[in-house]
Amino acid sequence: MRMSTPEKVIRTDAPIRPLKRVEYERLAADGCFEDEKVELLFGVVVPMAPIDPAHSESTEVIGELLRRKLGKRARVRSQNPFAASDISEPEPDVFVIPNG
Repeated sequence: MRMSTPEKVIRTDAPIRPLKRVEYERLAADGCFEDEKVELLFGVVVPMAPIDPAHSESTEVIGELLRRKLGKRARVRSQNPFAASDISEPEPDVFVIPNG
């Protein structure tokens, strides 16, 4: 017996329910993504690209430059997840969080 293709099972005009951030976090806590590097974007679990040395170095340099320029006015974080919405928990390379 052959398995159906996604095109035959999922109607393209049918809405797909996005995965909620709390559901994603529960799945992660239960080990569902144990051997994968993924993030939740707009309700979809998306694989993340591997980080090579050049990417790692540029991320560190940009983060340090931002820290020096912003001082105590904001926090600079690198490659950490944050709760962007009920359906997104991205892990950006560098992001700024205003203080206060």
